[in-house]
Amino acid sequence: YRMALAHLWNAGITWDANFPAVAACPPEERRMLRQQLENDLNCVPTSSIGRLFDAIASLIGIRHENNYEGQAAMELESFAMEGSEPYPFTYTKNDPFILDPGPIFEAVTLDLYRQLPIGIMASRFLSTIANMVSVVAQLVEAKTVGLTGGVFQNITLLSMVSQSLRAAGRTVLTHRQVPCNDGGLSLGQVLIAGE
Repeated sequence: YRMALAHLWNAGITWDANFPAVAACPPEERRMLRQQLENDLNCVPTSSIGRLFDAIASLIGIRHENNYEGQAAMELESFAMEGSEPYPFTYTKNDPFILDPGPIFEAVTLDLYRQLPIGIMASRFLSTIANMVSVVAQLVEAKTVGLTGGVFQNITLLSMVSQSLRAAGRTVLTHRQVPCNDGGLSLGQVLIAGE
C-alpha cells in the first residue's frame, strides 16, 4: 500500500479513504508517509515494474502487503480477465527514455469510482504493460527483443507481450535454461565476476 500511496502522490491524486490502498494504511502511518513525501525524506526512486505491480495490486484491493517476492503480481495475474483495453500512459522520446505511469493511476482511480470489477482493472493493467513494451520496442526500432526480469514470470503478460511483438515482426527472446528473475541475475553476476 505504501507504493500505491507514493504513486498516487506523485501523480497528484488525493488519497481518498475509499481507495483500498489508502484504507489499508493506518492513519498514523499515512501522516508519516505524507510528511516523507512532502519533504522528500527517505524516498528512494524506483523504476521497477515489480513495484508498479505492487502499487496497482494494492490500489485495486488485491494485496496490500507481500509475504514473499512477487506475491501481489501473481495474485493480480490470477484476477485478470481477457480482452480489456489498456490504460493510458505517457512517455518522453528524449534520452533517457521515460515512461510516466501517472496517467495509469488517474485511470485506475476513475475505474475505482465507477466500481469496475477487480478482474477488469487487473486485465487493463496487464494490457497496459504489454502495450508499453510494444511502444518502447517500436520507438527504439528494436528488431529483436529480450523479455527478462521477474515480471516475465507472469505467463499472461509474457504471452501478451510476445504476441504483440511477433505481430509487429519482431524476434522475441525468452528464458529457457536460466530463470528470468533474480536467479538469472545472480548467474550473470557470477559470470561477470569470473572474467
